[in-house]
Amino acid sequence: MPPRTRLAASGLVAVLVAALLGVSLVVAPAASASAGSFVSLINSERSARGLPGLESSGSLASVAAAWSRQMASSGDLAHNPSLTSQVSG
Repeated sequence: MPPRTRLAASGLVAVLVAALLGVSLVVAPAASASAGSFVSLINSERSARGLPGLESSGSLASVAAAWSRQMASSGDLAHNPSLTSQVSG
């Protein structure tokens, strides 16, 4: 995926998460946070609003990364049709 497209997709995800949490975020184009930092930032905002923290799932992240690579190689954007059989819970 070209860097510009990857940056746009990352920004879109951040905006969607912020909208779901009722949070206003300023997305810095040069900022690149690790998944752990991202969850930590979200949990800080949730805590400030009296909401419980979220936990990340290594197995879910692994499936998501594999699906992301699949979409990048095919040039398509789609939901993973096998997600329910690839993760539990």
